[in-house]
Amino acid sequence: MPSGKPRLNRAALRGPRLSRETKALARQRGGYHHAVIEPVLVDGNFLNVPESVIYYALEELHINFTAQAVLGQGRALGGAMPDFLLHDYNMVLGFHGPHHFTYEGKQRDFWREVMYSAFDLISVFLVDEDLRDEANEYSIDRTKGSIMRVIGNPLTSSLMSRRY
Repeated sequence: MPSGKPRLNRAALRGPRLSRETKALARQRGGYHHAVIEPVLVDGNFLNVPESVIYYALEELHINFTAQAVLGQGRALGGAMPDFLLHDYNMVLGFHGPHHFTYEGKQRDFWREVMYSAFDLISVFLVDEDLRDEANEYSIDRTKGSIMRVIGNPLTSSLMSRRY
């Protein structure tokens, strides 16, 4: 007869079993823990892990931005939906994952660039290695340095006050 309390799966709470070799390697490294990146929810959609890392880095840098902004008609009818629209820089910051280097991805990127130029936006992109530290883990500090390297200093033009 089932009781009113839900059953607790204790095996799931223990986590994966680690081999002796893995435990020994963790002790040698000083118990290095993987960074856990909480996904960001924007307008009902979750950003992927690299986009979430960039989101947190932009927030820590206190940069005025909009994530997943809509330009034109969005992804339909020749519009665009950039990862991050940096208002004070008149710039679009994006993450180039593996699909951007395929034939179809290059075609979409071409038309996306056409839309950005119609809005007088400069586009810059980061790749996965720009977000990872020496231990090959996602790092917000490394990402902040990469962002500042690709965007430079904000422009002071009156065009920067426009909202899209």
